[in-house]
Amino acid sequence: ITEIKIDTTSLITKEDVIVAVTKEGYIKKVSKKSYAAANDEDTVVKKGDYVIGLYEMNTLDTLLLFTDQGNYLHIPVHELPDVKWKELGKHVSNIISIKSDENIIGSIPVYDFNKNSYITIFTKDGMVKRSKLSDYQVQRYSKPISMMNLKNDDLVVDVSYEKHNDVLVVTSNGYGLWYDVNEISVVGIR
Repeated sequence: ITEIKIDTTSLITKEDVIVAVTKEGYIKKVSKKSYAAANDEDTVVKKGDYVIGLYEMNTLDTLLLFTDQGNYLHIPVHELPDVKWKELGKHVSNIISIKSDENIIGSIPVYDFNKNSYITIFTKDGMVKRSKLSDYQVQRYSKPISMMNLKNDDLVVDVSYEKHNDVLVVTSNGYGLWYDVNEISVVGIR
């Protein structure tokens, strides 16, 4: 008896696509042909919803979605629903089950988990956490993965994929704190 190992990524059709994510949690991938045929028209969204992420990706890439309850969803692009630009797409809960009161607050396209990059998470109560992008790569992704423990009624309000060296945090009372992102120590997502 011999064990046969098949690399499933070699079975995925490599294709460049457009990925759209909305605040209400609707996601879709669209062929570049369908996107180009739309002539810069906005994609279809439900009333009151809006696009929070629009990315040019490949079917071999990964989309990370972040929730307000300290979880993230690791979704390979090839598993996203393939629809036309003028169609709504599917709610993320049809792909990975999330709680009914859990909301999507951000998304990040990942082209290479080995890139020396960091993700910074901010909560309503002023907690800040910074972790390496490589910590977010997982093999099993059928459920939400915890990235931050929250106390009491705290919620994640923003997630930043570092492109700048400075962080500006502003409170609801108009106070601000501006500091170098390197002042936040890097910790694992656990």
